[in-house]
Amino acid sequence: MGLGILFFFIFIAVFAPLLVPFSQTQPFASPVLQAPSLQHLMGTDNVGRDVLSRVIWGARTSLEIMAIGVLIALAVGFPVGLLSGYLRVSRAVVGRADSGRDRKGSVQHWNSDNCHLHSALFPGDAEPDSLRERGAVCGSGSGSRR
Repeated sequence: MGLGILFFFIFIAVFAPLLVPFSQTQPFASPVLQAPSLQHLMGTDNVGRDVLSRVIWGARTSLEIMAIGVLIALAVGFPVGLLSGYLRVSRAVVGRADSGRDRKGSVQHWNSDNCHLHSALFPGDAEPDSLRERGAVCGSGSGSRR
């Protein structure tokens, strides 16, 4: 159902020049704020432009904005996912998008994920003080999950 709506939306956007009955920018002199009729199926706006034509042309703009959003998500998400998979710290990186806690809600597990992320990004660096203050056990202690 949803895919059908998406394809219908894309069809409307692609074939907008063939589907619109009137220009979306050219106002009409007399039918300002006209109610829906056979000539103007969705009526006219306060300037006298056909509302149906403006809605159909608006589908193109909406489709462009959706495509830009998808491209931005790919441009950010793909490198982050690739890096986290390469460094094998996917749980620590993905955990940031999950409000900072794992399914158990344990701050201890959240802090140990921070230890793994820190050690993967900064190999050979000592345990960060900010993690030690929050009770994280980095290294081979009981809080480590490597």
